[in-house]
Amino acid sequence: MQAGIHENARLLSVKFDTSKNGNKYLAFEFSDVDGGTMTHTEWEPSIKEGWKPEALAIKTRIQLAKILQIMQIYIPKETLATVGAVEGFEAFAEWVVNTMKYADLTKQIRLKTVYQLNTTTGKEYVVLPNNGNTFIEPVTVNPPRVRQTDSDKFTRTITPDKERAVVNPLEQATSAAPTDLPF
Repeated sequence: MQAGIHENARLLSVKFDTSKNGNKYLAFEFSDVDGGTMTHTEWEPSIKEGWKPEALAIKTRIQLAKILQIMQIYIPKETLATVGAVEGFEAFAEWVVNTMKYADLTKQIRLKTVYQLNTTTGKEYVVLPNNGNTFIEPVTVNPPRVRQTDSDKFTRTITPDKERAVVNPLEQATSAAPTDLPF
């Protein structure tokens, strides 16, 4: 799935799992009408080196808001209100998966995805936006609340290849002095 606003997209699945490194995550898989897919992953929040303790609370609130924005398309608000009784990421993730089992995943949605740079790898990936705006809604919403903002990146950055010095092996061989010959 490319970055952009996708009409008639669908949520395919929701799962809770643990990575090879032992990190817990919640994954939402979406598809567009062309069959392209993207998986949005929410990792168990943790304090990074140099963070203040309140940073974890902020990160957790943002994560909760994003997950509930997805769920509210499929689950009644009364059910979502019970999230307050869940404590801890693992219990929350299991609650999400169990609650979404009853969701009608055939419901068509309008979904916004953007490119985001992974600073570790230097590559751009398609993700759900982090700007706090509406990124998902039923396609029946008119006028749409999902729209492009100035901070949304729909075009992948094209970085030219780095030039390498071209070494001509024939020039090296002919420039060698005759005394370098093995015979």
